[in-house]
Amino acid sequence: MGAAPVLLVGCGRLGAAMLRGWLASKTLKPADVTIMAPRVNAAMQGFAAQGVRVEPAPQWRARTVVLAVKPKVGADALKSALPLLADDAVVVSVMAGVRAASLTPLLKPGQSLARVMPSTGTAHGAGVACLHAEYARARDHAEALFAPIATVIGLEREDDLDAATALCGSGPALVFAQVAALAKGAEALGIAPDLAARMARATLTSAAASVANDPRTLDELIAEVASPGGTTEAGLKVLAGALEPLMKDAVGAAHRRAGELSETS
Repeated sequence: MGAAPVLLVGCGRLGAAMLRGWLASKTLKPADVTIMAPRVNAAMQGFAAQGVRVEPAPQWRARTVVLAVKPKVGADALKSALPLLADDAVVVSVMAGVRAASLTPLLKPGQSLARVMPSTGTAHGAGVACLHAEYARARDHAEALFAPIATVIGLEREDDLDAATALCGSGPALVFAQVAALAKGAEALGIAPDLAARMARATLTSAAASVANDPRTLDELIAEVASPGGTTEAGLKVLAGALEPLMKDAVGAAHRRAGELSETS
């Protein structure tokens, strides 16, 4: 595809998730990708066995650079990658809180930057990726790269990426925590832990299918399950007034942390 060759700078949990999605969806071939990281981890060894290059050749040039390192080392990582960039390269930063203004001055004329906040669901081709770029070329380039593995949501304001990080980046773990709590509720009723976990996971899969494919509002989906006077309504009454403020606090805490990272970038 047009993004290749791709340089993936950093291959931690998110970097590995994205690369698994790109390879599984055949968005990228192993020969399209080179990984640059300070140390080789188990994920990189697995990718190398598939044909992904680990450590770029000196004369190699990337059309796309995906920065997937810790925010505090983002600028230094980009500086290290600069000699490996093609003159028209697009840099895609997936680092939380690192403002474009701290990275774009490092680029040459003709190179551009997009910020993307993806979820680890990209590993399964079912992620979400919120995207902001000042220039259309960088935006289109990043969208083409992520569309095969995520629902891409374009944002007009860079400031909204902190909220996107809190909701779409951190949100899956908040959902997983709710699923784990459902399983604990089943255990309290005498269901064996492994069976309770299977039931809770299957419940999430079923609910996610409805959310993804049913055009009705979330309130309408809730109402469909919650028959008046039924078991679901009884459970919802317990959550009434508790779940929404709790989730607001959780997302708010993640948002504040993203803002703190922005202030230090």
